[in-house]
Amino acid sequence: MNEKVKMKENVKINVSIKEELVKRLDAYAERNYLSRSGLVSLALTNYLNSVELVSCVTDMAVSMRKIADNNYIDDETLEKLKDFERVCQAVGVGK
Repeated sequence: MNEKVKMKENVKINVSIKEELVKRLDAYAERNYLSRSGLVSLALTNYLNSVELVSCVTDMAVSMRKIADNNYIDDETLEKLKDFERVCQAVGVGK
């Protein structure tokens, strides 16, 4: 097997950020041996993961209530439980 692994390429974007935030970004990146792009990518990944996790936790609460009220798991609820598990694995919860 001599298949080449294709790495995902970075995409260059332009964003506008307040100067004070850029100063904080650069100072933090330097203290932690990160590039500016690396830190922005890390922060954005963590933010999006947390937003998705909060949404899944809300769905999980609704699903648990539905299971308790109905005494069974319907297909929609089962899918929400699977989504919750997938997101938890993706963000490293429960390892």
